[in-house]
Amino acid sequence: MAPLSHYFHALIFRLTGVGYMHLVWVNFLIYLAILALIYRGVRLGWGRTAAFASSLAFVVIFSFNQLLGTGNYNFLSPYAHETTHGFLLVLVLIHLWASWLENPRRRKIVSAGLCCGLCALLKVEVLFAAGMVTAGALLIAVLTVKDLRRFQPWLSIAGPFFLAGWLPPLVATLVLWHDGGFPLATAFTWANLAWTGLFVYKNIVSDPLQLQMMGLADIPTNLASILIYGGVSVAGVFLLAAICQRMKPLKGMALLGLLLPGVAGLASYWLPWTEWGTTFPAWLCTILIIILRENRPADRQTGPTAVHSASVRWLFVLAAVAFLARMSFNPRIYHYGYCQAALSGVVIVATGFRTLPDLFTLRSSNRILYLASLGIFFAVGLWTIEEQSRQVLSLKTQRIGEGVDQFYGFTPSVDPTSALLEAARKMLSGKTDCRNLLVVPEGVTLNYLLRKPVPISAYNFNPYWLQWRDQILDGLQKHPPDYVVLITRDMREYGMNYFGDSPEHGAKIMAWIRGNYQPIWQAGGNPLDMSQRGVVILQKAEKAPSR
Repeated sequence: MAPLSHYFHALIFRLTGVGYMHLVWVNFLIYLAILALIYRGVRLGWGRTAAFASSLAFVVIFSFNQLLGTGNYNFLSPYAHETTHGFLLVLVLIHLWASWLENPRRRKIVSAGLCCGLCALLKVEVLFAAGMVTAGALLIAVLTVKDLRRFQPWLSIAGPFFLAGWLPPLVATLVLWHDGGFPLATAFTWANLAWTGLFVYKNIVSDPLQLQMMGLADIPTNLASILIYGGVSVAGVFLLAAICQRMKPLKGMALLGLLLPGVAGLASYWLPWTEWGTTFPAWLCTILIIILRENRPADRQTGPTAVHSASVRWLFVLAAVAFLARMSFNPRIYHYGYCQAALSGVVIVATGFRTLPDLFTLRSSNRILYLASLGIFFAVGLWTIEEQSRQVLSLKTQRIGEGVDQFYGFTPSVDPTSALLEAARKMLSGKTDCRNLLVVPEGVTLNYLLRKPVPISAYNFNPYWLQWRDQILDGLQKHPPDYVVLITRDMREYGMNYFGDSPEHGAKIMAWIRGNYQPIWQAGGNPLDMSQRGVVILQKAEKAPSR
């Protein structure tokens, strides 16, 4: 991941002091801006009812839930803060391009270029979404505006955009070159890792974890699920709209009031609510077909309001498609779905609450019947997802860290890892000779909580980093850490039995640790054996007390 978020966090720590909760509160402010832009965009594109329903779905389903054992898939404390920052930038970009299409100005082009340049300093999926939105805005301009001179000569548009777009990557490259001491080419590579990483991490496309997460390990099965579940869900909502179109409101309300709870129960049995992300690709295809069939990117209406409304719809849908692309064969609302499926959920809910009633030309009373029916079904799903998340969060009672760094992990009866991490933190906090620390195979959180740096550039020993295992070993030999911590981390998702199980998985690094360090403290079992769970603290052999 590229450096923008790291420098942004350094600025926050400089202004507020070091503390993880400081980042959480800043992310909360960013989240409020995200929510405001979603509500504003959906209201412009689909109307007030759709904006309320979509925003509610975004808050309840995607924002704060924990539906897995790992709790860093949310916008406040994400696994990668680039997702929170990038999500905001893409939404800002959507509104900038929509505003430009309504009333073109050079400053909007420059602002859009800067947004794209900042996205290049985050993650590849953020950059891809920014590129899709930008390409879509230019395509809309060509399709909807007869007099392209309104948008100034194309060269005068491209010039400011590309100059502004290259400014953030250029500044980041120069900073890394000057402050980091990297050669200029290396500084450029690492500053623009959002896209240069596709060439740096050459084994990522064959990694078992990535293949599984993207759904490429079993494409036929995943594609069949998407087509079946997606097709049935789309047909079900269309059928609901058709029924409401023909029914008398009072009879329809009574009938659907009796049927909907049963239908909702059968639907949740057929496809659990947490798996409804499987239907998203089918819904996005349906939405695109509806838009193309309407053949009215500007609603074929006059006036800037109509153009602006249609542009926002198009750009929201394009951004949703772009974000979902990485998981198109394994779509989900949990895990990475909190970010990558969120906009898809927003536009799908907006379509259900506004586009379909318009498509079926429902009269006022029939529209109320349809919205009430869809709302009941929608509410059942939201409540179920929220309740499942609440049950998971209720199990997190183990305190880790203290003060502004304190957070909660699972109680030891559920998962002892949190208690092991806290025990190791307390043990090492009393070691005055611990100036730096290496945690293997993964656990840089312990470095942060203790404020003990890693003496080498690598801090995560999964197969991506182990491409440079010889350089890592050379760095350890030149700059050996004062202490090494071996802690339980299930590496089987990467195709490893455990860290050091083969030459490709760090066997030489593990042999060097065993040859130069001696255990001084242990809690639990063997940390390299997932059936035992444990943590071991090791000190340099010449300093370790005799046992």
